[in-house]
Parts: sequence; C-alpha cells; structure tokens
Amino acid sequence: MKVELLGWVLMEEEDLGVIMPARVWHSSPDSGGFYIVGCVLSHKPCHVEALKTVRKSSLNPAKGMEIIFIKNDRFLLKFFHSIDRDRELASSPWAFEKNLFILVQVFVNNNLVEVDLTWCKF
Repeated sequence: MKVELLGWVLMEEEDLGVIMPARVWHSSPDSGGFYIVGCVLSHKPCHVEALKTVRKSSLNPAKGMEIIFIKNDRFLLKFFHSIDRDRELASSPWAFEKNLFILVQVFVNNNLVEVDLTWCKF
C-alpha cells in the first residue's frame, strides 16, 4: 500500500481533505481490509507511535491491523478481518492518555478529513 501512496502530491489549495483512491480501499476479506477513522480529542498533539502500540496490544486483532496517521490527530485503522473491525467499533469509545478516542467506520470514497469525529455514542 505504501508504494501506491508515494506518487501523491498535496498542494496548498488541495489541503481541504484526503480522499483515498478506490484502488487503495478494500471492503471484503478477499481484497484486503476494513477501515475505521479515529480521532483523539485533545488540545495537545497525540504521540503516534504510543497510540499504535497501545491500540495493537489492547485490541490484539486476530488477523492484524495497521494504523496510519492522516493529519490533525486523525488516524486510519485498517483491519484485515471484519470481526476485528466490528469488535473495535462495538467496544468504542476508547480513552488514550486520558482523552477521548472516537472511531467511525468509513467506506470507499469517504473524505477522511470530513468524517464527523466530534461526538460518539456511550
């Protein structure tokens, strides 16, 4: 996946959002992944590596997961099995460094920056 993203160039006037191309997205176990966008609600910057370590160890996904930093404390969580994704969504919201970590499932052609991450169900 990293090879496919190397050719992207983000210019100042284009900095309105991030839309993943359809070839990067997958929606079935046969094609490679299931996606969630997450955001840490905090006035301080989030420690990306710490978040990756904590999420992977606390969830312990059966088929694995990747966490990709998007921008502004937003993350793309890629799961390789729908059960892992569903378990993460069912057990949310989470706390990270005493701040709320909100998760929303995303689909092909969703603008990852425009996903509403300002509220969650308890």
